[in-house]
Amino acid sequence: QIQYAFMGTSNTWGAGISSGSIMERKAYAFPWLISQHATNFAVRASGPAYAATCTSTMVGTEIFDVVVFEYYMRAHEGLETLARRTRERFPDAILIFLINWNPIMIHKCDNRACTS
Repeated sequence: QIQYAFMGTSNTWGAGISSGSIMERKAYAFPWLISQHATNFAVRASGPAYAATCTSTMVGTEIFDVVVFEYYMRAHEGLETLARRTRERFPDAILIFLINWNPIMIHKCDNRACTS
């Protein structure tokens, strides 16, 4: 059986799913739609820097075949460190990076300047 680990933001955690109970999140949040045996390390309202500082503590002694990262495009700080530490810990794992965007990140440009 493939072992999946997920690290990411509120989306991965399952925010916005009804009351947010663990039972509802395990039924509707995308990590558990991919695998009912997924391990979800997502932290609400955080970027990759938090997970990068405590990767070993978060994953412990578990072994994962696939690690999925989900962070917003502007959340760069710590992503390289998190990826490096994950690769060192799981050299044979497949690492998947999901990059989220939001319509407010689109810039409007005219002949004079760009604005957000």
